[in-house]
Amino acid sequence: MLRVITVAALDWRSGLEYGLEAVHRLTQRGTPAHYTIIGAGSFLEAVIVARREFALDGQVEILLTADEARIAEQMRQAEVFLLPCVAPGASHGLAAAVEIGKPVVAFDQAEVVAALHGYAAARIVPRRDAAALADALSAAGELAQRHIGGGEGGD
Repeated sequence: MLRVITVAALDWRSGLEYGLEAVHRLTQRGTPAHYTIIGAGSFLEAVIVARREFALDGQVEILLTADEARIAEQMRQAEVFLLPCVAPGASHGLAAAVEIGKPVVAFDQAEVVAALHGYAAARIVPRRDAAALADALSAAGELAQRHIGGGEGGD
């Protein structure tokens, strides 16, 4: 099962509907996935509705509050950090993901592209393209599985 995490404010800038659509596309292809979203904000209801519309109630967990230790634990358990943000100011959690060497899948939002410059484990896809996001998640997940399965150790 592909374990994906996003740490972001629940607002329009975070693009979480694209992340949910990408996970939905993965499940439609037969790739089991679990998506953890950590954050709070005014778009909570919209995220819940999108989760339901994409039939992901059993695969998507929303944590409204989490201390640093819980976020770090969730980050370690995930195979891929997903950052589907569509506007500046929504790159929460990115630095922590990079610090622990977590593969990152993100849209080509300028702030994120600059932060990921030179980071080999980053996959940048065109903004608002959920199909490309799903493809990149799948590829990053396969790479993470090979890394773990290859005896090189986890994160």
